[in-house]
Amino acid sequence: MKRTRALSILSVLSLLLAMAANLFTEGKPLDLIRSGEIADTLLNLLLPASLAFFIPLLVYAALAFYTGAAVRESFRKKDDRPIRWDAADGTLIVMNLLCHAAWVISLRLRLLPVSFALILILLATLLIMEERNFRRADQAFHGNRSRIRRGRRGARLVRFAIPIELYLGWITVASVASATVLLASFGAANLFLGELSWTVVTIAATAILALLMIANRGSITFALVVAGSDCGIALERYRAASPQALAVAAAAAAAAGLILVVVTARLLVTLFTRFRERKTR
Repeated sequence: MKRTRALSILSVLSLLLAMAANLFTEGKPLDLIRSGEIADTLLNLLLPASLAFFIPLLVYAALAFYTGAAVRESFRKKDDRPIRWDAADGTLIVMNLLCHAAWVISLRLRLLPVSFALILILLATLLIMEERNFRRADQAFHGNRSRIRRGRRGARLVRFAIPIELYLGWITVASVASATVLLASFGAANLFLGELSWTVVTIAATAILALLMIANRGSITFALVVAGSDCGIALERYRAASPQALAVAAAAAAAAGLILVVVTARLLVTLFTRFRERKTR
């Protein structure tokens, strides 16, 4: 119990460190440069609009909520309710946030191979945390996923699941963009595929991941992050107005539209299912 409480407090401090690193480097101290300037310098078609750079603000807000919920969970009095956050979760989130701070700084310092290695660690720890949340949900509701977001039990699960899904969606998109920027820095982005084909493939890959997350995990949050990123790419490429850029804009818009249609269908099915359950009671 003491270890869990210590890790919950450490998670808050780690988040503050990650946010401080982001604010520090965005202030352009010393010879550091902003992340947007990295993307502009390495010009590639997988470039989201400036609007997409507001997504991290939403992620940090969600993580603040997550760490606050972790502190509350670790300091609550013992009762018969199952534990929704433990020392293993604390270890994972602290490791993740410390790597996050290092990733932000390495990206601004143009240490692209280092930043790519760090983002893979971020992705791995988030996947483990997502799997842990998924198993808890299945245990709590005996596999009945339609009930997960209802009632107090569902609310306690969601307060930990939603921020991680949001964070995972952002890091997944950032991983693809980071790989593209790394390849572009070595001039290898179009080694096997042309620049246009490579960009369309990466957009399609993230869209497929989003659809799989909806189908297998019911993760609408993850899918909406990917759709938001695709909307940003479509907007930025549309402004470029070149034939190649317009092709990418069309691909990104199609991917975002498909995801949003599936998300809407999923929500409608859920609402209809709940309506039928109430009618049969």
